[in-house]
Amino acid sequence: VWTVPVAGGEETRVLGPVGGIQFAVVVDGIYFIESGPPGYVGGNSLKFFSFAKGTAEKIFDIKYSPTIGLSVSPDSRYVLFAQSDPFVQDLMLVENFR
Repeated sequence: VWTVPVAGGEETRVLGPVGGIQFAVVVDGIYFIESGPPGYVGGNSLKFFSFAKGTAEKIFDIKYSPTIGLSVSPDSRYVLFAQSDPFVQDLMLVENFR
């Protein structure tokens, strides 16, 4: 995510990288998902970049891999995102099956 002066000039990196449309701009900042290392379960987190402070702080850790998209309610009380839970398989033995 970059910022560019309205009157023109050089762009400046604000935060990132942020991929998969995993950010939402609100009145006082930007909520975004920071991804952990590829193939690693965990390490993802929801963060908030404050326009006033110019810094990002972690809101909470996300256990599984987040997917495309992020939405924040107008009052910034709720955040909605999708995540991919790990695929799990079970092997069962059924005795006396007919």
